[in-house]
Amino acid sequence: AAGTKRKGFPVYEDLERTLARVAPPGEPDPIARHVCAALSAWAYSDPATVAMILSRLGLERCRVRCVELANDAMIIRAVAYLVQSLDGRVALLAYRGTEPFELSSWAVDADVNNPAILTPGNVRADPPTGADAGREPRRGEAPALVHAGFYRNQRATWFEVVAALTRALDGKSILEDAEEAALGAPAGPSRPLEALFVTGHSLGAAMATIAAYKLAADPDYARPPAALAQVVRQVYLFAPPMVGNREFKALWNRATLGGAGPLDARVFAHTFARDVVPHVPPQGTTTYVHVGKHFASKELQKDRGPGSSAWVPADAPTPCTVYDMARALEPLVFGQITWRELLGSKLLGKLVGDVEELLSRLLHPPLSFADHIPTNYMLCSQPPSVNSELGDDF
Repeated sequence: AAGTKRKGFPVYEDLERTLARVAPPGEPDPIARHVCAALSAWAYSDPATVAMILSRLGLERCRVRCVELANDAMIIRAVAYLVQSLDGRVALLAYRGTEPFELSSWAVDADVNNPAILTPGNVRADPPTGADAGREPRRGEAPALVHAGFYRNQRATWFEVVAALTRALDGKSILEDAEEAALGAPAGPSRPLEALFVTGHSLGAAMATIAAYKLAADPDYARPPAALAQVVRQVYLFAPPMVGNREFKALWNRATLGGAGPLDARVFAHTFARDVVPHVPPQGTTTYVHVGKHFASKELQKDRGPGSSAWVPADAPTPCTVYDMARALEPLVFGQITWRELLGSKLLGKLVGDVEELLSRLLHPPLSFADHIPTNYMLCSQPPSVNSELGDDF
């Protein structure tokens, strides 16, 4: 049965049916959250690895398509993964986050200019004309602004993603004909897309946020042939930075998925321990805010293995300062690197520990880059009763 711990794979029996039956609003589904956390973590890998991991989890012989666009001069480093179950009724859209050793990927995060998001109801998308041209927006007319790097990168792959998902709605493969033939499926998908999950970690979570909003806000996605708003089941964000200002959140709160209810009821954002990324962009002239329902990790044990922490409802993280971002390196320097082992001296190891304790007493506990790694989010999302996608929890 699904959720029974045992050796070998799949982790979940009949995962396709389980995901297709997930109830959309309200609370996160533990299996859907685990699968999305694993996919958002393994989205930093290649398509063959993503296919292997999803097959191990239970979507055997799934179709995996990578949509990628890079242009260093334009500060674009966008990678989106589409996963389609064998019979076609379930799909997952995952965006890759910031690649640790890719400079242009970091540049995307650093581009904190504030363009107006092009969406119905946004003032700057339809500026005043005639006698009103050039006037300042009146009260209530401030435009919805978003992070330039996140927005540009989400737009870079969007229409190819939509085209593939639209084919899935029609009961067709997300793959090209040659790729579908190589998969060995007898006749492609047997059913149209019924349940779409959107996810991402870090930068990927930011792009997933914008993608989810566009599916809800654009009327073209509420009607055939691209009625994708009707099949959005849930959105799982892991370590999401803030995407837009208060006006963007106001538009977000009004967004609905056709007749399926408000978008916000299906969006679940997660922050592990003192991860610094959900607190950025830092405070500046434009104040960013979070969207969705938020969860924080609660430590149950110290080992950070499966079942050592759990997700609990929490308030949304607030913007930090640039100083807080600098201090976020402290846990990485003093904690994540095991100085006590490397120094080879109990005296020096104790000295490092004393410095760390002194800083924590003099200042509030620092935010942490060390808590940001996707492994933390995947392990916290893995139910203690199930095996991992690595198959080695025995």
